[in-house]
Amino acid sequence: MTRQTKLTLMFAPFVLFFAGLAYLVNDLRHPAITGDQCVITATGADVQAYRAEGREIYRHSENKQNDVSLRCNRFGTLLLNDSQIFITPVKSGQDAEVQLKQYHILPQRWVVSVHTGPEKKLN
Repeated sequence: MTRQTKLTLMFAPFVLFFAGLAYLVNDLRHPAITGDQCVITATGADVQAYRAEGREIYRHSENKQNDVSLRCNRFGTLLLNDSQIFITPVKSGQDAEVQLKQYHILPQRWVVSVHTGPEKKLN
């Protein structure tokens, strides 16, 4: 084997690794983000009425008390099951924001923000 071939075989994995890492970081930094305004339509056991018409975006447990149903303008009816959303009191009728982050090689990510307090006035 020539010296040039040995150097190429030695450094080719590093070049491939750093090219893949650069592509992954670029994918993380520039996802396609779609946002939507939503209203919480039901929580807990009341969500069962919306289960047939909505799509489930997240399930953390089988506990039906952690279910939340959202009615969104663009996404339609969304269902999720998360105990973390109930750290603050969440009731039907509250406003929420939903963001969908879509990546090229990574799985899509949903971000749900619920507005639980009074609206703040901007100066």
